[in-house]
Amino acid sequence: MKRNWILRLLLLSLCLFCLMGLCKSRQVVLSVKVPSEVYRVPDDFPSWNWDEDLEIDGMSIVEWDRVMKSIDESPSERHEYYISLDEFETLLRNNIFLLTRIGTYDDNRPSFWDVNYNIAHSRSLLHPNAYALGKMLTDSKQNSKREAFVKAAISVLKDPKTKTAWNQQREQYCDDMIRIWRVEPGQWGWFDYQRALNIDYDSAVSMGINAVLRHMKSVDFSAKVTPDVYQWRLVRVINTYIEYLSDNSPFGIQSACYRMGPDATQKLIGYFERSLESVQNKKKK
Repeated sequence: MKRNWILRLLLLSLCLFCLMGLCKSRQVVLSVKVPSEVYRVPDDFPSWNWDEDLEIDGMSIVEWDRVMKSIDESPSERHEYYISLDEFETLLRNNIFLLTRIGTYDDNRPSFWDVNYNIAHSRSLLHPNAYALGKMLTDSKQNSKREAFVKAAISVLKDPKTKTAWNQQREQYCDDMIRIWRVEPGQWGWFDYQRALNIDYDSAVSMGINAVLRHMKSVDFSAKVTPDVYQWRLVRVINTYIEYLSDNSPFGIQSACYRMGPDATQKLIGYFERSLESVQNKKKK
């Protein structure tokens, strides 16, 4: 009898392990292999063929497409960046209030320093560079995976649990603004505090998505870049004059979109518009 129970237990354990393996194999994962530090000036910087580039006031002006091509052709070791659907959902829910602040902030601009990267296991999930995101968004082999991510995002936004998480995160933010930042009427952060205090979840989500869309749709893809120590800086060329472009958008949305390229940005715009439409339809019901 005891032997029969042991056999049954072993069979049950085997079935559970198989089920776990099956679930893991079915997990939707977006992934891409990229060189490390792809937006640093390449190690072979001295061998860059400057003869092909425009020069103004002794500074070389480079087309961003050339930089992207050099990254694609780089012999540097590739590293995989990936994010699973479960991780994406957790990341979205854990930062839902921070993301909606994109549409409500006045002084306290949200940034990557504020992101909660806790995804419930030991893997350290860092925000990807724009090159990696661009590849994920334009890889035709991952169309179905991207669709799964978009549908998951819409589902998370509509989930009552997300609204509960948003309210909890908002309460913590408002508490910090009073206890830590000691905001006062008319002073830095006061309008941010008041907006956070009075806005509702659905309005905050709609405003956040609309703000992101405005930033993405105003990117100047005709801009060029120039090498500046360890990075490429964006510039606008006006006849024989160059103007350095600064990015004051939350999370550096505009410079990230520029680096991803117009095709990837247009894909992202389409996904955000679908999410916005879904959220607005929910409010009408």
